[in-house]
Amino acid sequence: TLQVSAGNATIVDANAMNLGTSTVTGNLTLTLAGNLGISGATSAGNLATSTGNGSVLQSASLNVSAGFANFSAGTGSITLTNVQPSSSHTAAS
Repeated sequence: TLQVSAGNATIVDANAMNLGTSTVTGNLTLTLAGNLGISGATSAGNLATSTGNGSVLQSASLNVSAGFANFSAGTGSITLTNVQPSSSHTAAS
């Protein structure tokens, strides 16, 4: 769980990560060397993720209020099931 009420948040982890219920009023940047799970409702301005070759699996709502979400998983898979608002720009690679 991550709560940032003012500004941006950047997390760098040498392992996999599961992101529980989180709110970041600014931008959220996640750089991992493993799988990323989004298992709690997550809200951020813009979202950028990089997992090396780990997979991204979303099982809870994701609200990207500024409109841009970028998921980079190399050879890993990306599974997104509920990104709001539906007009946001989502890029997966």
